[in-house]
Amino acid sequence: MFLSRSTSRVPALEPSLPRAGMPRRQLMAGALMLLAAGCNNSSGRSIPIGAVDMAGGKSPSFVAPADGTIWIYDKERDHVVYQGRVLAGDRVSVNAAADRVQIAGQSVNLKSEHLVRKDRYRIYFKK
Repeated sequence: MFLSRSTSRVPALEPSLPRAGMPRRQLMAGALMLLAAGCNNSSGRSIPIGAVDMAGGKSPSFVAPADGTIWIYDKERDHVVYQGRVLAGDRVSVNAAADRVQIAGQSVNLKSEHLVRKDRYRIYFKK
């Protein structure tokens, strides 16, 4: 018995072109990267992933375990009121009643920020 070859041809593979869904995937990937950057706020400052919540309350304070960066976050206003560097052993204290933040006994410039007496604050730290 004689078998004949089929005359139908398999289409040749062509270089793949971008599909219509690809820009949507790229947009989603970009959005996820922005979300992973940390908690943003109106001042443009954010608390990064990996920052440790060290203290909280109306007048929180703590001693920095190592050189690093601190963020002082106003929980009621959902806003970072201060970000700055600290050295190992520096005491960081927030005194909302006096509208003052001190690092190693020195008052820091809060620029246009003001602490609200009734608000609660969190101090975050990252090496």
